Amino acid sequence: MECSPDTGRCYVPGVCGNGELEPGEECDDGNTASGDGCRGDCQSLERCGNGQLDLGEQCDCGDSRGNVRDPGCQGQANSSLEGVCRTDCRLHCGDGELHGDELCDGELLGTSCVGLGFDRGQISCNESCIPETEACDLIGWRRETIGIENIYALWGTAADNIYAVGEETPEDPYFIHHYDGSQWRNIEARFGNDCAPPVWDCVALYGVWGLGPDSIYALGDKGLVLHRSPAGVWNQLDIGVRATLRAIWGTAEDNIYLVGHAGDDGPTLLHYDGARWRSLAAELPALPAPVHLDGIAGHGADDIYAVGVVGSSDEGVVLHYDGSAWRTVAAADASYLAHVHAAADGHTLAVGLHGYIAERQPDGSFREVSERLSDGLIGAWSSDARQAFAVGRSGDILFSDGTAWEPVHSGVSVRLETVWGIAREVLVAAGWNGTLLHYRHQSWLPTPRPSDTDLRDLWASDLHIVYAVGNDVFRYRDGAWTAMGADLGVKLHSILGRSSGELMVGGRDGVIGYYRDGTWTTVAGGTGAGGRIHALWESASGHVFAVGFPQDSSLGYVMQCQGNACAAAAGWKGRVLTDASALYDVWGSSERDVYAVGENGTVLHYDGDGWTRIETGTEEHLFGVWGADDGTLYAVGDRATILRREGGQWTEMALPYAAARFSWMPEVQLRSVWGSGPEDVYVAGNRDGLLLHYDGAGWAPVRTDTDQPLLRLWGRSQSRAGEHDVDVFIAGESGTVLRLIKRL
Repeated sequence: MECSPDTGRCYVPGVCGNGELEPGEECDDGNTASGDGCRGDCQSLERCGNGQLDLGEQCDCGDSRGNVRDPGCQGQANSSLEGVCRTDCRLHCGDGELHGDELCDGELLGTSCVGLGFDRGQISCNESCIPETEACDLIGWRRETIGIENIYALWGTAADNIYAVGEETPEDPYFIHHYDGSQWRNIEARFGNDCAPPVWDCVALYGVWGLGPDSIYALGDKGLVLHRSPAGVWNQLDIGVRATLRAIWGTAEDNIYLVGHAGDDGPTLLHYDGARWRSLAAELPALPAPVHLDGIAGHGADDIYAVGVVGSSDEGVVLHYDGSAWRTVAAADASYLAHVHAAADGHTLAVGLHGYIAERQPDGSFREVSERLSDGLIGAWSSDARQAFAVGRSGDILFSDGTAWEPVHSGVSVRLETVWGIAREVLVAAGWNGTLLHYRHQSWLPTPRPSDTDLRDLWASDLHIVYAVGNDVFRYRDGAWTAMGADLGVKLHSILGRSSGELMVGGRDGVIGYYRDGTWTTVAGGTGAGGRIHALWESASGHVFAVGFPQDSSLGYVMQCQGNACAAAAGWKGRVLTDASALYDVWGSSERDVYAVGENGTVLHYDGDGWTRIETGTEEHLFGVWGADDGTLYAVGDRATILRREGGQWTEMALPYAAARFSWMPEVQLRSVWGSGPEDVYVAGNRDGLLLHYDGAGWAPVRTDTDQPLLRLWGRSQSRAGEHDVDVFIAGESGTVLRLIKRL
C-alpha cells in the first residue's frame, strides 16, 4: 500500500483502476469500466483517432499523427474520403456510400447481371464491399465442359449425386465422372486396357444406372460392365459376352437386365438373378433379322420395355416383358429406337431416328405423338406425362407439357446423347465434345412471327394455341401462325379468350369483335370514330370490362357486359367517366374489385356500384395494371414508373437505373405488367426488348434477344402436386412474340 503526499490517498500500486496514473498507463480513472473516457485496462483514453479499438467503435486506424496500429487498416489513417475507417471510427464499408477503393457499398448495386454472361438478376455487394454475382441467373440451359471426350449417359440419385459416363481417350483416360453438387471430378476406373498409342485399346461406356447411391452399374464396349459397391470401389464384372452393351435397368440386385448390339448368338439381352448372368436371346420372339437393342426400362418386374432396331434397317422394334414372356409390341412407323424411358407415374416414352417420339397407349402399343422436329433423337427423360424432354443431333432439345412437343433453345449445336433429371429438382443433358448442360427450369421457347405488323395484345388457350392482335387476329397452332380474317375494319389493341372458347377483341373506333363458331361479328362500337378500346378483362363469373376513350375526347370510357349477353350489341353498356383521363388497361380480382389505369396518373377502382378515383401521387401516364392474390397491386407507365400498392399504401418502386445497357431507363414507357405472384412479376417496355423482373428484392433486366419494343404481357400460373408452372407470353412491334416457360 502506498499513499500520495499530494492527495493523501492511499492505493495499491501497479494496479489499473487505483486512480493513480502510473508508468505504462494511458489513463486511470479509479475503475476498470470501459466507455467512461478511460478504457478498463487503462491503455486508452477512448478517443476516436488514437489507433485503438475502444468501446462503441467499429474501427480506429488512428489520425494524421501516424498512430496506425491495426494491420487491417492497410497503413491508412481514419479518413472521410478513403481507407477502411471513417473519422468517426465507423467503417466505410456498409455505410451505403462509395468511398476510396470500394467497388460497391449497399445490399444491391442496382446494376444488371445482363452483360456479364447472365440472363437476369442484379449484382449484389458483399460485406467486404466487393461485387458478387450470386443473385445472377441464367435462363434455359447452362453449358459446362467436363473431362470426357463424348458423354453418352447420365444417371443419379440427387442433385448432388450424378454420374456421367462416356468415351476414353489417350489424353483423358477417365470415362466416369461424378458431380457432388458443386463440381465434377473424375473417377479412377482403369481395367487393364491400354488406350495409349500404339495399342489404342480405348473403350467407351454407353450406359449408367443404379439401384441407389450404394449400387451403381456402368457398361459399354467389348462386354465391359463395372459395378460400384457400397464401399465406393468400382469392380469389373465378367458377364460372358464381348458385344457392345448399351443400357441397363432392374428392380433389385437379383433382377437386373442389360441390352446391347447383336452378337454371334443373336440379340444381346441378359438377365442377372443375383448369382449369374444369363442370355435371354432364345426367349425372344422370332424377328426377320438380328436385333440391336439400345434401351431398356420398366415400371416393375412384370412391365419392362426394350427398344432398338431390326438389323441394318431403320425399322424400330419394341419388346415387352410381362413377367412371363417377351413379346413384340406394335409401334407404327417406328424408326430406329435409341432410348426408352419409364417414369414413376406410368408414362413410357420412346425416341429414335428422324425425330420419332412415341408414347405407350392404354392398350400397350406405342403411338407416335409428335410431328418430327429433329433429324434424330437419342435420349429422353420425363418426370411424368406433363414434363418430358428429348435430345438429339445438332443440339436438339424438345419439351412436352403433356399436350404437344416443341423445340427448346439449347445454345449448342453438338450432338446430345442423353438427358436425365429428378422431378423438378435437377435436369441435365450431355453429349459430344464433353458438352454438359444444366437446365435452369426456365427457358425461352422459339416462336415464329405471325406477321410484320405491330402486335398489341395476345392470349393463349393453352401452351400451343396462341392468339395475337394487330391489323388482324392471328392464331398460332401446330407450329405455325395463320391470319383469322377477322375483317373488322380497324386496328386491334386487345384480345380476351373466354372460358366458353369464344374470343373478344377491341380496337379503334370503339369496335369490339366477337368470335363464335368460326364467325366474327361486330358487337359494339360505342366510342365513335377516333375512340378506342384499349383493354378487356373478364371475371371468373363472366363479367367483362372494356376500357379506352371516346371519340374526340381524352376522358375515360368504360363498357360492361355479362355472360352470353356479351355476344350481342344490346348486352353492352358504356359510359364516359368525366373525372378520369383516357384509360389503357383494366384488371380485377372479381367483378366487385376492378382497377383501371390511364393518362395523367389515373387509377380508378370499381366496387360493383361505381368507379372511384384513387390518388397515387403520380401524374405519369399509366399503361398497365395487375394484382397478386395477396392484394398487392402494380401499375406501370411513362418514365419507367412502377407503382405498388401494399396494405392500402401506394409507393413508387426504385429501378436499376445504373445498368449500363439501360441508361435510358428514365425515358422509357413501361407498357404492361403481369406476374405469377408478388415476388415473381414481369414488366415489358417499349425500347430495345426491355423486360424487367421483380423477385421480391428488386427489379432487374432480363435478356430477351430482341431489340423490338415490347407492348403486352400475358401469362398463366399453375400449381399442381407441389409443382409450379409459369408461362409468360410477350407481344411487341414488328410481329414480335416471345414465350418464357418456368418449371419450378
